[in-house]
Amino acid sequence: MDFQQILNHARRGVHQTPTLPGLRHPAIKGSLEFATTDIDTLKKWNANGYAGHNWVSVPKNGVACILDIDDPDQAERLAMPTYDDTFVVNSPSPGHKQVYYSHTAASEELGNCNVLGPDGKPVVEFKAHNLACASPGVKRTDKEPYGEYVPANDLPIKPIPQEMVDWLKKNSSKKERSSRHIKESAFHPDFDRYDWLDRNELSTTGAEKTVAGVLYVELSECPFVGRAHEGQHKGSFKCCITFGNRIGFKCMAGGCQDKDINDLKEFLSEEHDIEDYPYLIYVEDDDDLLFKDPRFSVEDADGQHLESPEAVVAFLNDETPQTEAEPEQPKQPEIDTTGFNYRKTDTGNAERLVRRFGGRIRYVRDASEWRVWDEKRWANITDTDAVTLLSELEPIRHYLVAISDRLDKYKVHPILRALLDVAEEEYRSRNE
Repeated sequence: MDFQQILNHARRGVHQTPTLPGLRHPAIKGSLEFATTDIDTLKKWNANGYAGHNWVSVPKNGVACILDIDDPDQAERLAMPTYDDTFVVNSPSPGHKQVYYSHTAASEELGNCNVLGPDGKPVVEFKAHNLACASPGVKRTDKEPYGEYVPANDLPIKPIPQEMVDWLKKNSSKKERSSRHIKESAFHPDFDRYDWLDRNELSTTGAEKTVAGVLYVELSECPFVGRAHEGQHKGSFKCCITFGNRIGFKCMAGGCQDKDINDLKEFLSEEHDIEDYPYLIYVEDDDDLLFKDPRFSVEDADGQHLESPEAVVAFLNDETPQTEAEPEQPKQPEIDTTGFNYRKTDTGNAERLVRRFGGRIRYVRDASEWRVWDEKRWANITDTDAVTLLSELEPIRHYLVAISDRLDKYKVHPILRALLDVAEEEYRSRNE
């Protein structure tokens, strides 16, 4: 492995990180995050434990991106634009190439994606951020044909042409993102984005723009460094809060390219003691707005409404007032509701059902049995227990039966599945 090639590539502005000897993909935990272009750091790594290791190039937003061409013939058939005006590396596989570009706003917005062939295999992989390619100078020994990744030219890395971005958009499919993938949502009608910015002490330049339905609000300084980055000025949009499907954070300067909205929230909380926003942000957070969408109405076989959506949600939220004559319910074991979102879906109602009744019934995997809490222990479930649970679910029994056939589409908690089985069986027996 030619380490001088690694240093040369870092000088081009492409982040480098070591991997294990003989490999061409990142195999050291956290290596994508600590990839760097700092020459002194790379030399220190190479002298202190990584001598003889292979290295990979890591694309980063705001810096470089990589086109990894796996099937040049199919790429040509798809009329891929030429790429002979920027730095290119030849792979040991004949015709396979790695094409390096610097990012533009359009390429960053596109993100990691693949152009697939008729067989479903990658033709071109567009690596926009925190993926990896074998660096020039690396020798491939883990796969035939063996050989070295050799620069095809010594051209400087050019900005990716808009023609190439358009071709990728037209022909590609998005890669799956990490666990921090931004989920789709809708903002609550009472949400005020400017109040959110003020409460988080984020100052803006007043400049805004909308791209593909996403509103970019430019910040006057980066919250992580407490000042404007070099080159950050009004209209540059190098540091922004975004309002799309969710609230996001985007910074393209000063080493903050890897920071996202979760990092920002954690930083504001720990460094500035800023508390979570106290008001509703998303529609899914507001039980009063649940099931306003007619897709979630509940009807029986004759098309008659059985229980109103509001009544279902109120019941699952345990909002029904109790009379003084009702005895106090025994304390139930606590249940773990971590990760529950209580959205405006049947799954959200499943979670509400678990929240309210989950301390009453459990599934014992080792015994493959359902058990109920008898105030002292988890006892075997009986017909009497099932009838008792069903009677408590009577106000929403029709709703439970109505959605039972659709539950397989959702990852529903097994407690709900068991209760629905009981409800549906009893419902059928009463109507036979």
